[in-house]
Amino acid sequence: METHRFVATATYELPFGKSFIGTKKSGLAGWQVKGILVWNSGTLFPITDNFTGFGNLVFNGIGGGPTRPNQIANAGLPNPSNAEFFNNNAFEVPPLGTIGDSGRNTLYGPHFRYFMFSIFKDFRVTERINLQFRTEIFNLTNTPGYFIPNNQNDHATTNQVPTADQIAAGAVSPAFGQVLVTSPNYTPREIQFALKLLFQGTPPR
Repeated sequence: METHRFVATATYELPFGKSFIGTKKSGLAGWQVKGILVWNSGTLFPITDNFTGFGNLVFNGIGGGPTRPNQIANAGLPNPSNAEFFNNNAFEVPPLGTIGDSGRNTLYGPHFRYFMFSIFKDFRVTERINLQFRTEIFNLTNTPGYFIPNNQNDHATTNQVPTADQIAAGAVSPAFGQVLVTSPNYTPREIQFALKLLFQGTPPR
């Protein structure tokens, strides 16, 4: 679950064309634009060890699931990137037969930003029927959205925890700490055109 979510929406009727008459006014006046901005802070995720091959299960191999590592340093970075989103020297495989001390869901994944823009206009067909023309642009800025899955069993990027010897030798896997998975809510920029019939109810007598 993300810590913060911000949503803003605005609609504005363009001012030009109001002084026109006839066909010119029908075609150029009355256009409206709308924008929707969504911003989410990162989703919580854990660090687990499932790819080192040590098989460090506490209960003599009974049970399963990834091992919880030890946290030995601050995992934060001043300028995180998709290539190195957290300090990959901050975690290490615990001694055999022990449970690591790192907490569950202690880190936050990448932020998610999305901006939708539309322009539309109603054309009068009859007294009670309007035809609305719409152009909608989803993800106008084409901003990619990434996340780190909470289920870590299939992602070596957050499961390939190094050993103490690997950290000392500077041999930590470069994949550990990378962000590669796009958010389920992410779609590249899309543009669609639509026509909508708007019916007004019978006025009361």
